[in-house]
Amino acid sequence: MQKHDQRSHTSREQPCGSGAWLRVSVISSAAFALALTAAPASWAQEEPEWSELRALIEINATDGDAGLQFKIDGDDWISANIRDPNGKKIYSVLGGGSVSEQGLTENFFESAEPSCDEEGASLTDVLTRFPAGAYEITGKSTENDFLGGEAVLTHALPAVPVGLEATNDNSVTLNWVWPAEENEDPDLGECPDEDDIADLLVDDEDLFGFQIVVIREVPEPQLEFVVELGATARDVDIPDGFIEPNTEYKWEVVAIGAGVDPEDPNAELDPELKGNQTIAESSFCTDGNGDAGDCAE
Repeated sequence: MQKHDQRSHTSREQPCGSGAWLRVSVISSAAFALALTAAPASWAQEEPEWSELRALIEINATDGDAGLQFKIDGDDWISANIRDPNGKKIYSVLGGGSVSEQGLTENFFESAEPSCDEEGASLTDVLTRFPAGAYEITGKSTENDFLGGEAVLTHALPAVPVGLEATNDNSVTLNWVWPAEENEDPDLGECPDEDDIADLLVDDEDLFGFQIVVIREVPEPQLEFVVELGATARDVDIPDGFIEPNTEYKWEVVAIGAGVDPEDPNAELDPELKGNQTIAESSFCTDGNGDAGDCAE
């Protein structure tokens, strides 16, 4: 009895033969796979991706010109290519030498902006040249990983803000009017109001917000004050520390329309996403007390 128990005990601790080896191998492989499944998430390597992709049409309604702008942002990449909705490559950038070794993060470009009344440069021409739809952006990271994504360009255009005015109320206050909200006839300023363009203008429900830019050009160096505001804003106070007496300031109101989620290019405009933008420009001058008023001719 003791010998039988000893043999049984020995066979359990030291399996022999090809069948026993196979069983142990299968059990060990299953245990290893289970361990990988239960491993901390930090073990897994995340796929690199762009952090921001944005395409937009910008219209300067005061100067009367329009063009395309594009922003590509991501960590440690060396190349990027943009294809329009028709699959045609329209832009390519490649870092070389020390730049490819260090890597890129952000790339911003804008097209030339000829006057809207020049031949071949009307707003209709610009929109035809840059069709609405999903623009594919591909690239490579510094680790030679693939980067891919899309930015959606729409032809939904915010009307130009009007009634720009600088006033004093303990500080300089800039005011403007959003014509689509005031039931006025919205337009695009100095860009000709072509018949098919009016249908592209968005109403106040499809507005992301406003950006205000105030610039002091003289004396050098140029100083800028920039702030982004929500869609309901119609005025902003400029900090006293930025305003100086006997100085001319240029300022602009940028109306930013709603954008479209690149995950669903056919979706409706989303006012929580940025789309196209239209700029209105003006200026004001301060007197010896720093109070704002019209600039002398």
